[in-house]
Amino acid sequence: MLETSSSSCCRDVTLRKLSANGSPLQRAVNGLRFEARPGEILPLALSAGAAIYPHDGDSYEALLATADGRMSATRQAVRRASL
Repeated sequence: MLETSSSSCCRDVTLRKLSANGSPLQRAVNGLRFEARPGEILPLALSAGAAIYPHDGDSYEALLATADGRMSATRQAVRRASL
């Protein structure tokens, strides 16, 4: 569970920490494999983005855009790190 204080500094640090390390749920899912058919094993992955109201926006659309942007940035960083 993501806990934040009222300070935007703490929120920013918490979000950066989650983005860098992934959540416990992300790490657990990323370690799983799925057998799509006999002999065909596929890795699983979980992507998530976070946004905090009202710091990151005051509407559903603004919050969704922020969370989506963070999710995309994290996915790109993971892809670059795995090259």
